[in-house]
Amino acid sequence: MRRRPRTTGLQAAYSDPEHRDLKDGVHMLLSLAFVPVEDLPAAFEELRNDLVDDLLDIADTFEKTYIQVRRPRRAANNRPPSVRPRYSPADWNQYVAAQHGEQRTNNLCEAWHRRFNSLVGKAHPTFYALLRDIRKEQATTESNIRELDLGRPVREPQRKKYRTVTERLQRIVLRYQEHKEDGTILSFLRACGYQFSL
Repeated sequence: MRRRPRTTGLQAAYSDPEHRDLKDGVHMLLSLAFVPVEDLPAAFEELRNDLVDDLLDIADTFEKTYIQVRRPRRAANNRPPSVRPRYSPADWNQYVAAQHGEQRTNNLCEAWHRRFNSLVGKAHPTFYALLRDIRKEQATTESNIRELDLGRPVREPQRKKYRTVTERLQRIVLRYQEHKEDGTILSFLRACGYQFSL
């Protein structure tokens, strides 16, 4: 989603420090990940009405892909029917994870995959070489489990920069209901979006 402004010819406007409307709008779209799933359509509509005109095409694509797909209105119906989006909000929503200060990415999985690839050392290992490496990985995993049982950490703590962002997001997300009751969802999205600038 962050790359989209470059592909639509908006890169200069996105990077212009004098006019932050475009960049803030993109960050607020990304911040929809921190809105509860049941409130996403309403929050998206409020945000869409506030976006600069240059972002409306991106917002439409975002809606079709991540929120819901709307079909043209029917004369007998006040509301257009919707179909499921390509990526269900339940799959990408981070509201609950942010409340509990949990990981927001799959970087741990990617780090394991990179480490295992370097352990194997080649793209097409023989069966027995792969089996040997899987056994090594199993031994490492069992050792980590024993360390956890003893109360010892088995991985490096999160860097201070990321820990700070996680704590800030957690504080912001824990106040979501206040924003909802006060009708200040855009302020909530702006506060979450600011974390993407750090």
